[in-house]
Amino acid sequence: MPRAPIRIIAAGTITALALAACGSEAPRSQRDSTSAPTLDPALADALADPILVDPDLGQQANGDALRPPDRPPSGGLPPVDIAPIAPPAAPSVHAPEPGGDCAECTIARQARTLGALAAAGRDPRTRVCAATLRYSARWAARMPAALPLPRDARVLVAAGTDEGQCALRAARFVTAMPVKGAIDFYYAHASASGFSAEHRADDDMNTLHGTRDRDAAAYAVIVRPRAQGGSVIDLVVNAAD
Repeated sequence: MPRAPIRIIAAGTITALALAACGSEAPRSQRDSTSAPTLDPALADALADPILVDPDLGQQANGDALRPPDRPPSGGLPPVDIAPIAPPAAPSVHAPEPGGDCAECTIARQARTLGALAAAGRDPRTRVCAATLRYSARWAARMPAALPLPRDARVLVAAGTDEGQCALRAARFVTAMPVKGAIDFYYAHASASGFSAEHRADDDMNTLHGTRDRDAAAYAVIVRPRAQGGSVIDLVVNAAD
């Protein structure tokens, strides 16, 4: 007899808990529509982990795809000794011996580009025009007839501008002519076209520069010996013809 109350209490407790659970649980359709699904913690941790890549296998991916070069382009100039070149015929007019200090030689050694060379020259109009200089190989073919490139010239870089009152052309090129032959060549052309011509020299560098009164045109020629023979020449001309 003493055990009967215990059974009744236990049964009543179980029944109460079951009813409480049933009363607190919403219908399945209501739960699905109102509550967001809960992500499994283990799955969440796995998705948050960084992706591991095998470098050896990664190198094999997209084996047929186009790839960039393994080093950047050098931007170097092609060799100019592609074929033998013959110098133009020697002019019949020769430049006088150089005289005086060569300030142009100092400017040429300090200038890193054709634009800097034009901007630092002695002609005021050329200095102004240098601000609008644009680099393109096509300018080498537009040198004025008064001061052309020699027929064996191999152009390394060229620039020019026709903006405003400018008719500026500049080119750096190599020629088979020796330094003296190149100075004589441009002295003959400058003199025949009405330009003045002053010859200056400092060590192995020679310069020739001058102006023309009728149209305020100006030019400068800087000639250096080339290690492989011939000369390297910088030519800056601000002249319409």
